[in-house]
Amino acid sequence: MLLGTQVLFETKSLADAGQTAEDIIQALEERRIVLSPDDHSKFVERWKKFTIELERISTLEVIRKCFEGLALAEAAEQDSLGPYMVFVEKLLRKFEITRNIYCEYDVKSFTATSKQALSKEEYAVLSALLFQAYRLTQDIRFLNAILKIDSTSTFICSRVDQVIAVL
Repeated sequence: MLLGTQVLFETKSLADAGQTAEDIIQALEERRIVLSPDDHSKFVERWKKFTIELERISTLEVIRKCFEGLALAEAAEQDSLGPYMVFVEKLLRKFEITRNIYCEYDVKSFTATSKQALSKEEYAVLSALLFQAYRLTQDIRFLNAILKIDSTSTFICSRVDQVIAVL
């Protein structure tokens, strides 16, 4: 991931924790994120609206919303990772099979509606999402995919090295 890749969150408590994927992950690890009582419920409402009202979805928007959803679930110490992991799993499968993630997908069938692949910066945000998914699930498939993404940052790679050392 490009060092300092920005992630834009609508949830104020997450936005206040940092502007980059690295900042957010660091804040989550240090338990510095304090949620307001309705942060998660408001996000769930936005998520439902996002996935129900659209026929096609921007992959970068899905990645950002999944990262936000997983970060909120972790900060709220929730066991359920909600519908976000469904999309993370779909992205993981698409990447493992095709080695490409495209910019836009059909919501229902999750087939590409665009032939334009993600940019390096967008793959960087994807690697941060996959790292967050690994942190929460301990599923090695996420690490495997991260290592295959060329634009993974030294921040994420250093943490992957720590995890591999434990294995």
